Amino acid sequence: MSTYNFRLDHFRIDNTRARHTDTDFVTIGLKVGDISYPTQIKAMGDLNNGTYDVGLSFSNVPVDASDTPVIFNYQIVNSGHQGQQDIDSALTMGASNLASQGASALGELVTPGTGSIWAEAASKASEWLGGILFANCDGPVAIDQVAINGATLDAWTAQKPHLEDRFYPGIDSAHGCGSNSEYHVGFTFEHVAGTLGDRPCGYVTGGTGQHVVYRANDGHIYELFINATGNWVANQLTGAVNAPAAAGRAMGYVTEGTGQHVVYRANGGHIYELFVNATGNWVARQLTGAANAPLAAGDPSAYVTGGSGQHVVYRASDGHIYELFINATSNWVSNQLTGAARAPLARGNPSGYVTEGTGQHVAYRANDGHIYELFVNATGNWVANQLTGAASAPLGAGDPFGYVTGGTGQHVVYRTNDGHIYELFVNATGNWAANQLTGAANAPTASGNPSGYVTGGTGQHVVYRANDGHIYELFVNATGHWVAHQLTGAASAPTASGNPFGYVTGETGQHVVYRANDGNIYELFTNAAGSWTRNNLSAKAGAPI
Repeated sequence: MSTYNFRLDHFRIDNTRARHTDTDFVTIGLKVGDISYPTQIKAMGDLNNGTYDVGLSFSNVPVDASDTPVIFNYQIVNSGHQGQQDIDSALTMGASNLASQGASALGELVTPGTGSIWAEAASKASEWLGGILFANCDGPVAIDQVAINGATLDAWTAQKPHLEDRFYPGIDSAHGCGSNSEYHVGFTFEHVAGTLGDRPCGYVTGGTGQHVVYRANDGHIYELFINATGNWVANQLTGAVNAPAAAGRAMGYVTEGTGQHVVYRANGGHIYELFVNATGNWVARQLTGAANAPLAAGDPSAYVTGGSGQHVVYRASDGHIYELFINATSNWVSNQLTGAARAPLARGNPSGYVTEGTGQHVAYRANDGHIYELFVNATGNWVANQLTGAASAPLGAGDPFGYVTGGTGQHVVYRTNDGHIYELFVNATGNWAANQLTGAANAPTASGNPSGYVTGGTGQHVVYRANDGHIYELFVNATGHWVAHQLTGAASAPTASGNPFGYVTGETGQHVVYRANDGNIYELFTNAAGSWTRNNLSAKAGAPI
């Protein structure tokens, strides 16, 4: 996941729609995946020819994956004969109607400098705008929409902000008005510095050895760890083993207590594993190639069965969930889990977890927004279960995360379309049920995906990034109720630009790692006095952002 700003910068009038001045109203809309952001509207006043700054924007917007749909639209309407409430209502309706059309009804994915939908939008504006903005000389002077996906957005903004200036020749205005309008509109999409790679991942060796892996802005995978002298240091894993740069986040996991493994998706779509071999050196292996498996469209998740059984799950470019695992002859092989379980295709990244040491479970969000679980049943076959349906829970807007309490207690947390964090869990009667954690804890809504971890075997903790950028922890207190704690505030730590990840040292040592808005990797942890404090791991280790 990366984070972006979407901004309507300015417009220039070469010729007004009305005879003398246009009374202009500007709106911008944004839809990312299933999430529609609140429409923004600005009254510009009575304007003649000239250039006018607008400054409407959507800031720090997360885009989860390369195939996540991104729809940005704007409208400029001359309306001097309607009340503010009617105008706001019509423009909000217009933004929603535009976004609902998507790329399919309004042309192919936009290429920079081309693909404007103005000609079609102008002809449909009366319908989209509710038919109330066309009295006298009123009417639209610029309507457009950019419908792309995460991969295109990343390509446009990789080196510098993507700027466009588009020209809108006016549609016919009523008799007695001025000549047809001529407007130019400038907008910007930009990647937020230091957000490449989304969340870091922490894991533990030998019970207390801390390791944090992340993708830096140069595309390399780095490991931050505490060395023999107790200091945080850095190691560039991909460079050390001549492995390709990463296209997504890294995930670390451990076999037999101390065996280090890091999996990630390379720029070409292959899944790679970085691991410490028998001689203590980091080496690389291309898992998809070794298993003759298809290329990945998202980031992998890994889990371990029986202490040493390695399993890596990911979403392929065809939408199926695949498992890479080591078979009885010690070779990496693959299994198409969604096909084996007759389950629907996936929209996001899967999350794998284990019950009772060997029970395999993979949670993912399907194209219809439902959260599904793939698991091995009593006869050894992969089957599927629609968890949101079974629990009468709302659809998901992001990737789920699964974790286990007490060896068998299954928990899957995810973000819904309204920004709330929900937990799906197996209740005392063995049925899947749902709990709105943010509501129960009176906590703010989320702007990213949550992750969960466990202390003392059964203590539940869920961490997420709120809309204000702060990291929050939801946890079950001593009275059995879900409560919330703003960790960044408690630790006087900077706000986040990506999703957090929590892990545990020993039985109760809590650690939450995240990328801050300045690009640095921070750790929030409970100190000896039981208070949350912070560490700038990037600075301590002299590591790149």
